[in-house]
Amino acid sequence: MRIISVLVAVAALTLAAASPAAADPIRDRIYPHDTGWPAPPPWRAEPPQAISFPTSDGLTLSSWYWPGTTGRVLIFFHGNGGNQTIAAHYVEALRAKGDAVLIAAYRGYGGNPGHPSEEGLTRDGAAILNFAYAQGLAPAKIFLIGYSLGGAVALKTAAGDHVGGVVTIGAFTNLKAASPPGTGWLLPDAWDNLAAVRRLSCPLVVFHGTEDETVPFTQGRALFEAATVPKRFAPMTGALHRVDMDKLAPFVLQAVDALETGDPSGLGLDR
Repeated sequence: MRIISVLVAVAALTLAAASPAAADPIRDRIYPHDTGWPAPPPWRAEPPQAISFPTSDGLTLSSWYWPGTTGRVLIFFHGNGGNQTIAAHYVEALRAKGDAVLIAAYRGYGGNPGHPSEEGLTRDGAAILNFAYAQGLAPAKIFLIGYSLGGAVALKTAAGDHVGGVVTIGAFTNLKAASPPGTGWLLPDAWDNLAAVRRLSCPLVVFHGTEDETVPFTQGRALFEAATVPKRFAPMTGALHRVDMDKLAPFVLQAVDALETGDPSGLGLDR
C-alpha cells in the first residue's frame, strides 16, 4: 500500500478540501482504484471461480473464489492499490493446504460499481463475509487475512462479526498516523485500527516487516499491544512493506493453524 506517497499528493489539495465536495478527489488519492475488470493472466494451477455477491446498500460486487477441502476458508483483503484479480494471483500460494480461498472485492475496484470510502469498504467486508457464511462454513472456520489497507478492512469486519481469527500484514494504527505530518486533518476517512482491534473477540496474528518503509514497524507493534484477545506478533526481519507472498504463505498458513486452536501466543513465527 503506497499510503505515504499517495497522501503526499493529498497535501496539494489543502484549499480545495475546505469544502465537503472535495472529499472525492482526496479519496481518489487514498484509494487509487482502477475501473476495469482485467483479463487474468494464466493461473498457476486450477483457476478460481468467478463470483458475485450483494452489499447492504444495493451494489453487486464481483470477485474470485477457490473452494477447498479442509472445511475452512481464508478471506484475503488486498491493499489500496490493485484489484481483486491482482490479489487473487498474489495469494495463490495460500491454497497449499487445500483451504478455500476467497478474495474480498471493493467497490470501484476491478470493474465493480460504486466509489471507495471507509463506509463503503466496511459494507464490502460485511458482504464478502456473508458470502462465506452462505457457503455453509462455520464462523469458527473463517479466517480473515488483510494486507496493508486490507488489514483495516479485515479488522473492522471481524470486530462486527464472529470469525475464527484475523491475520494482518503491514497494517497501520490509523490512517492519520500513516500520512505525512500535517496532512491528517485533510483525510475524509479515519480507519482507526486501534479501536477496531480492541473490539476483537477472536485471536489475532500481526505480521510486520522490520524495514517497512510505508507503515513503520512501531505501528505494527502498537496494533498488537492494543489487542486484548489471544495474539501473536510476528516480525518479518528485513522485510519491506510489499512482501513476497510465496515466501510468506507458509508462515501465514501456520498462523491460521494456530488461530484455529484459539491461542496463537506460543507459536514461533519470528522470521
